[in-house]
Amino acid sequence: MDNVEPIVDPNDQVMDIIQDAFPFALTNINHEREDDVPTPIDSAEFEQYKTLLKNANQELYPGCENFSVLTAIVELMYGKIKYRMSNMCFNYFLGVFKRMLPTDNCLPKDHTYAQKVLNGLGLGYKKIHACKNNCMLFYKEHEMLDICPICNESRFKMTSQNRTTKIP
Repeated sequence: MDNVEPIVDPNDQVMDIIQDAFPFALTNINHEREDDVPTPIDSAEFEQYKTLLKNANQELYPGCENFSVLTAIVELMYGKIKYRMSNMCFNYFLGVFKRMLPTDNCLPKDHTYAQKVLNGLGLGYKKIHACKNNCMLFYKEHEMLDICPICNESRFKMTSQNRTTKIP
């Protein structure tokens, strides 16, 4: 028997993610630290929250009850990751979906815009370099190293112009 995922409203899941990313929004008051000094809410963080909330409440197109803009982006990005789509492939299908939907839809035009929306949820990414032999990551205390301490391979490779480039 196939694994059956429980039926959960994706819009509710997205709202839960927003609440996790912005816990101050649950109570509409600042949380206090141990020294009873109120924690200020950063205005940029509050703007991110407002933008995400707007996208979570905005219909994908007028009359669409199943997907908000944010829910659609989360679902599409999940599929991109699960099925290992390249950004170019994702952009192609996003364009096809956008043309399939009514003309006044709010689906993002490309992967870059979709990623910007998700960055507000704290779902961004950081590129980390790895040893070309997959011995280690150049991360945290090893971030500034130029040679792998395990296999002594250079972090860089030579290009055709005799220049070095970082190996991602």
